[in-house]
Amino acid sequence: MCGVAVEAEGRTGEAEPIDASWGGPGLLRAIAGEIGLLDLSGLDPGALHEIVAASRLVERSVAGLLVRAAQRADELAASGAGPGIEGTLSGAGEVSASAVRAEAARAGAAAALPSFTAALSSGSIGTGHLDAVARALGQATEAERAELVSRADALLDAARRLSVDSFGRHLSRAVQQIKERVGTSGEPVRSELRLWQGRNGVGRLAGSFSPEDFERISSRLAAEMAALCRDSDGSAEVADGASEPVPLDERLTARALVDLVSGQGVSSVGRPSLTLVVDAATLLDGPHEGTVCETGGGLPVPVETARRCACDTVIRKVVLDERRVPVDVGRRFRTATDAQWAALRSM
Repeated sequence: MCGVAVEAEGRTGEAEPIDASWGGPGLLRAIAGEIGLLDLSGLDPGALHEIVAASRLVERSVAGLLVRAAQRADELAASGAGPGIEGTLSGAGEVSASAVRAEAARAGAAAALPSFTAALSSGSIGTGHLDAVARALGQATEAERAELVSRADALLDAARRLSVDSFGRHLSRAVQQIKERVGTSGEPVRSELRLWQGRNGVGRLAGSFSPEDFERISSRLAAEMAALCRDSDGSAEVADGASEPVPLDERLTARALVDLVSGQGVSSVGRPSLTLVVDAATLLDGPHEGTVCETGGGLPVPVETARRCACDTVIRKVVLDERRVPVDVGRRFRTATDAQWAALRSM
């Protein structure tokens, strides 16, 4: 039987802090050792689920401890003692440089929003929530950063309620609202693409695109990928075993891109579509507290961009009920339509 007990006389109610200089490392090593001895072979699905949930709680608590360790390292470095955050977190090289940078950014975000540190240590939020905040703060201007910090309580409440992915979308919308408020939403986002040849001779490309450009590229690639699948699955060659179906993974995306660039695409030629999701009040009267203005893929766009696109586009009305369930997407089609997909994306 394994177990680690930490006792302190006279503790009632909320636990008191433990002086880490007295046995802190030993306590953590003992806990790590006990975890390594756990035998999972006899667990049923319910018990395994509980183990995973408890493991996530421990994982978050340890991440919170590392955040506080990084903050203490920063305090010591400011007074001329210690190697600083990255020097402390890297240790003897047990973790990669990229992991250390991520932990340092996490600590910086927690320093700006201290309530997130306690929430992470208690396990009520995950590292993904804090990482999303760190990215937002890292990309924000001074004015935007001040607005984000002022919304710390609301952001923490959202982080506790939402999954990491949902919180990321919520935070993106909050950042876009802040940009509209402080007047930085009109700043253009430059699309960039870099191509180079790797050491092994394989060609590589990487880029960043404005939400509009990215939505156009994604929709065109999606159409070509769908056409490739239809062509492959329905062809006589496949039926006769003369060729293999198109693989449904990254290779399909690469093939679609090459075919489109080389002019050999099998999808019907046409202008790429751009799906924007914006609530009626924002489109008509401007941004408000509950503004939704984003691409179909969830990337936030400035309200002025949506208004400009609305001048030459097809506008589909999607009516949501009080639970944000689409109840009206038109009656022209009786099967699944693009409007219904747009309704799903608006949720």
